[in-house]
Formats: sequence, C-alpha cells, structure tokens
Amino acid sequence: MWGIKSMTVLLAAAIEADAELILTFNLKDFPEDELAKHGIKAIHPDDFLVQLIEKDPDNVLDAFEQQLARLRNPPLTREYVLDKLTGCGLPQTAASLRLPAGDIGAISFSNIY
Repeated sequence: MWGIKSMTVLLAAAIEADAELILTFNLKDFPEDELAKHGIKAIHPDDFLVQLIEKDPDNVLDAFEQQLARLRNPPLTREYVLDKLTGCGLPQTAASLRLPAGDIGAISFSNIY
C-alpha cells in the first residue's frame, strides 16, 4: 500500500509534468480540494475509459479487438477478458465493450472530465 510520502511524490510529479489528470483507483487518497489548487483532477480508471469509449467508440473498440487478437498464449476469449476487467474494478468499461458495436457510442455516463 502506498503511504503519504508516495502520494506526495506522485502529486509532485503530476504538478511538475503539468498534468491535468491523475488516474487512480484510490480516489480517497487525492482530495479534490487539494488537487484543484494545482489544476489537477483525480479520476477513477473506469470512468476515464468509459469517457474515452463515449468520445471515440470506433477506435477504442478497434484497440480492444487488436489486444484480444494478441492474447494467443494462451488464447483468451472476449468474455474472459471482459470478466477480468470487471473483476479488476472496471465494470462500466466491460459493460460498454459488451454492447453491440453499433451501440457502444450510444451509451452515456456522466461527463467525468
């Protein structure tokens, strides 16, 4: 588990890089009011990926399909990978990628960023 020092270093790196976002599963470790002082927002990876899907569904789906095609040793099914994404804390992303290709861009989650 990361401590305060690690979070401070990560925030310092984000500030130095003039980053707008920090992607993290640990949103509680990055208080919104503190980040706002530096023009930075912490976003959960699931929310970020869903927003990417909403903005450019064709390219995201293409990238996902290319990644699936590279999973050959052992080969992994689409459903297996989507179940793993859900289990890793990316349930909205997995749900979006389960939609028929023509419907992926039609989803609308709240605007995160």
